[in-house]
Amino acid sequence: MPTGSAAVRAMEIARGIAAHSPVALRQAKRAMRLGSGVDLAAGLEVEDACWRATAFSPIGRRGLPHSWRNGRLGGPACDRLASLP
Repeated sequence: MPTGSAAVRAMEIARGIAAHSPVALRQAKRAMRLGSGVDLAAGLEVEDACWRATAFSPIGRRGLPHSWRNGRLGGPACDRLASLP
């Protein structure tokens, strides 16, 4: 890797992460922290709880893909998201 390119790439990644809502970032970090080192079932429970905290937060919804916010992926969670103001 050329000298200095790691710092440039790190800033690109940081800008991409910072573009998401603070709620979405907080919950993603929480899911990684709480879901690490647990069995699959517990990890999926943690992931679901953190996703719901983001998805049903007015600020957190900004960090979700447009197709999820508008229910185009289908399923009850997407239906609930589509009905939110």
